[in-house]
Amino acid sequence: MEKKANDVLFYQGDIGLRYFIIIDGLIDILADSRKNCQLSEELATHTAKKLRHPDFNVFRYSKKIVSLGVGASFGEIALRN
Repeated sequence: MEKKANDVLFYQGDIGLRYFIIIDGLIDILADSRKNCQLSEELATHTAKKLRHPDFNVFRYSKKIVSLGVGASFGEIALRN
């Protein structure tokens, strides 16, 4: 899967469907800075829909958790389901 700068792979609260391994470039893992607790399933669904609205700027309320580079992976929890 090839992505450009500022492309979103998935949103906080989405059900994990893939495991990712970075073979080139960097990725920033962002979290919604307005939340300090686990999302309930209902709230996660509502939040995911809101984040996909074309007028919503996903980066406005985000804080960077970590940057990952070549050889790093994420999404391993999706493999458990």
